Amino acid sequence: VLMFDADARLVFCNRRYIEMYALPADAAKAGSSLLDLLKYRLAARTFLGDPEEYIAELLAKIAEGNTFHSVVTAGDGRAISVLNKPLADGGWLATHEDVTERRRAEERIAHMAGHDALTDLPNRVLLRERLEHELKRVKRGENLAVLCLDLDHFKSVNDTLGHPIGDELLKLVADRLRGCTREPDTIARLGGDEFAIIMTQMHQPADAAALSRRIRDSIIKPYQVDGHQIITDISIGISIAPIDGVEPDQLLKNADMALYGAKG
Repeated sequence: VLMFDADARLVFCNRRYIEMYALPADAAKAGSSLLDLLKYRLAARTFLGDPEEYIAELLAKIAEGNTFHSVVTAGDGRAISVLNKPLADGGWLATHEDVTERRRAEERIAHMAGHDALTDLPNRVLLRERLEHELKRVKRGENLAVLCLDLDHFKSVNDTLGHPIGDELLKLVADRLRGCTREPDTIARLGGDEFAIIMTQMHQPADAAALSRRIRDSIIKPYQVDGHQIITDISIGISIAPIDGVEPDQLLKNADMALYGAKG
């Protein structure tokens, strides 16, 4: 907690502020200017940016009688929430709160909402969001493919070797899928042994067929899981936008129908 007067000079500062930014004790004495404080923090890499620009923006808000809130990133990666509330005499009260852990927790929750817990691949919800986004490119004249994939006889792996072995196999399959695709593509796990891929930046439909062959060549190589050698195969269904549709549900349905045709 800090208090500044109308001349942007420090009236009061508690010890927690000094500890939070590892400042020398005399750096935050009464009468110090905000600019001096920020220069100390700049040297200690607990403030990133231009101090004078920051102060100009802050003083403009205070002069208007408005609260100025910002989240400042420290050089060590911490996120600090800074709230400056104007006072009647033209000065202001500032509170600094380390919100790093809160932000990390929020990021973890957001990540978990869109990703599969076992493989850390996007889940069905995030896949659909990305498909909607990528289809905007299709409407501008580009192509994309949706691939639905399903392991063959995966149930027999779970039944004979147990679900823990089946889970490890799914993780290895996910890793091999990552190795077959490019950075712009999206791989998702839809549930069970079902996966899906959005292939972007296609030049022609044959590109999706080439990707499918790469995937199958990779997936059919033997796996070593907890002392067991497992051999599996994969069935793949493909739909192409805009040939087979330009709506997410339509493309996913057509790729799913092609998958069941492939399994048959």
